[in-house]
Amino acid sequence: MSPSQIIRFLKRNPLLVYVNIPGMGIGLTVVLLLLVYINQEMSYDQHFETKNRVLRLYNSVNDQGRITNYGIGLRSSYTDIPLHVPEIESATQIYRGWDVNLEMKNQTFYNLDLLYADPGFFDVFNLNLMRGDKTKALSGSHQIIVTDILAKKIFGTDDCLGEILTIFDEDYTVTGVIRKLPRNTHFNFDMLASMQTENPDEFEGLEFYTYFLINKKADIANVSKSIESINNKLMEPWAKRVDVEVSSRTELLKNIYMHSNVDYDLSEKANYTAIIVMILIALFVLIIAIINYINIYILQGEKRLSEIATRTSLGASKLKLAKLFYTETGIISTLAFMMAIIMAIMVKPLFENLLNTSIDDSAFFSLNNIVLLLSILAFIIVVSGAYPSFYLTRFNLTNALKGKTNNVNRKHIMSSSAVTLQLTISIFLITSFIVILSQVNYLKSIDMGFNPEKVVGFDVFRPSLFRNHESIENELSKLPFITQIGWSAHSMGGGCSGQSIKMYGSNQASRSIDEYKVLPGFAETMQLQIISGRFFNKGIADVDKLIINEAAARLLGLDDPVGKIADMFNQPAEIIGLVRDFPYRNRPGMEIEPLVLNNYGGYPMMLYVRTDRNVTKEMIESIESVLREYDPEYFSNHHLISDLYAEKLQNEKQLIKMVSTGALLASIISFIGLLALSVLKVNRRTKEIGVRKVLGDSEIGILNMLLRETLVLLLLSMIIAFITSYIAMNYWLSGFSDRISLNWSHFLISGFSAAIIMMLSVGWQSWRAARRNPVEALRYE
Repeated sequence: MSPSQIIRFLKRNPLLVYVNIPGMGIGLTVVLLLLVYINQEMSYDQHFETKNRVLRLYNSVNDQGRITNYGIGLRSSYTDIPLHVPEIESATQIYRGWDVNLEMKNQTFYNLDLLYADPGFFDVFNLNLMRGDKTKALSGSHQIIVTDILAKKIFGTDDCLGEILTIFDEDYTVTGVIRKLPRNTHFNFDMLASMQTENPDEFEGLEFYTYFLINKKADIANVSKSIESINNKLMEPWAKRVDVEVSSRTELLKNIYMHSNVDYDLSEKANYTAIIVMILIALFVLIIAIINYINIYILQGEKRLSEIATRTSLGASKLKLAKLFYTETGIISTLAFMMAIIMAIMVKPLFENLLNTSIDDSAFFSLNNIVLLLSILAFIIVVSGAYPSFYLTRFNLTNALKGKTNNVNRKHIMSSSAVTLQLTISIFLITSFIVILSQVNYLKSIDMGFNPEKVVGFDVFRPSLFRNHESIENELSKLPFITQIGWSAHSMGGGCSGQSIKMYGSNQASRSIDEYKVLPGFAETMQLQIISGRFFNKGIADVDKLIINEAAARLLGLDDPVGKIADMFNQPAEIIGLVRDFPYRNRPGMEIEPLVLNNYGGYPMMLYVRTDRNVTKEMIESIESVLREYDPEYFSNHHLISDLYAEKLQNEKQLIKMVSTGALLASIISFIGLLALSVLKVNRRTKEIGVRKVLGDSEIGILNMLLRETLVLLLLSMIIAFITSYIAMNYWLSGFSDRISLNWSHFLISGFSAAIIMMLSVGWQSWRAARRNPVEALRYE
């Protein structure tokens, strides 16, 4: 077609322009964003040249049926295994450091990622330094490598070898500068310090992530078995000490992000729920768009029956007519495709916020995405053009010249099926949104076993602070808005220590249990709910006393644990309190693991303050001014406990955004499609409506006739969608120990919403047709 022919074609078919192009454009936009997102997720760690021959070791720990996969292992896994497996070319371990703040040149650099690694780090991951000697940069104590981005922020240049950085009151020498690793890496850092700084040989527990570089000619499967077998033997003393079963496993570097079973990894892993939901939404929206396109194209094409019949009578073959239809569908699809690219770039910020991620603009134009998008475009053209080409060329020539169609039943079935599928998808998504929203609101409302409101935590992991914590507490208690002060060695809502416990003098095996090391006042500050017993008192008499949660009491088989003597650290420890279960590690609503609060005799790492009102900026400044009296270089590092626990529901909130967006898009496209279909169907029955009115049929009767079929399809869609959503949402809710029960209200709202969509799109056109003057209707025909 020439440009002028294309313009005439579009002018003659306004529904294709105003309905099909935007509808298909929205569908393709969602698909394009999905492709970019999935491609980005699957690209994790693929930039490492050694991705196919680097194995990471992990340990599957079975504690009497409770299995946890630990990515961390013993130091001996690094020192001993390479001696017995000649196929290992190099090895390294990574030790997770703290998020640290640096203050240099009157500037503060917040929340910098610090990792520790062995010298083999560069060989294992085939990385090079921009500055420095990679063979020596991590070979000694207190050596540190910084990324080029951080170097320029701190020093104004990446030429900074030999500069000194002070972290936790210890000086580190900059021995290298490395290019910042891509975001799609399963570990990342701003600073990489030498492992020797931490005296790793003194660690007796599971602390280190272990990686091995395997020889190119070696059989990876056999090497994996050798590594696992040796590590099983190395783990035997540790497993015997804590009385658990350990089975060692390995995984390839390229599979860690997408397929790892490791719990509590160096970073978050792929969110399969988000990926599956995105795929379903993209598929649903695209299906609705294609259905609309085919239906409207066919119904619009019926107006061209005389043209088609004339072309046929003049010798046009079915192949030539099919070529015409494919050309037209190609024009519409191409315009929709171009619109999709523009829309995708425009809505990228909203999409990034939706999935809590960031996407490079270049990702839209990568070779893989271009090939995939062109393939999808070709598929849409074939699918969208196939049925019109087959359907519109099979009419009886005599009837077609009169503008009449045969195959009424086939049109009816196709149209009804399309409407049913569109409404079913919309109802399913709306119902899912309502259920997910209800569950999240329920999780926000349940009693968590403690009170996270009006509590702010401060990182005090600096010697000048934690050594003076008693004096600091005395000063803070003078501030009028502070009602309670607590200290701990663990971050509330964050990580914890793993210990073993049993009843003192018992022959029973020890059980693994999580531990929070706290000081007196912590439980009161968090307002933990005491069931029996008491909290810790200050003074030497309560040191090494224990408070346990309900899950721990069940673990130990104790109905009344207060006053009982437990065995921890191979010494007796009295249980003085039993508290309600509270979410200390997982998000609210998940099963709560056994926990012991130990009255810690060492130095605290975290300070917690409860206030008598909502925390303000002025309160924070007052607290920090006290901390700076003991550490003039202290820089702000605080967080609200309520915010921390709100973030634990981030995945659920993200799911709400995705499903609600999908429901909105599906509803909009369905509304547009149903509106267009109703216009065409009413126009097709204009003569019948006119005859009925001449014969005395009322407007209500006409309206009932036009809406009856749609109402039946709506009820059928509701039944299918309700059954499907009930099964899907029950499965999703099964992942929560605290959950809502599905009831009729969740489905009533979605059904009512679908009815509104149907009435707005079909009801108005039907009402207009019912009120039309029959003389005009007959004249129209």
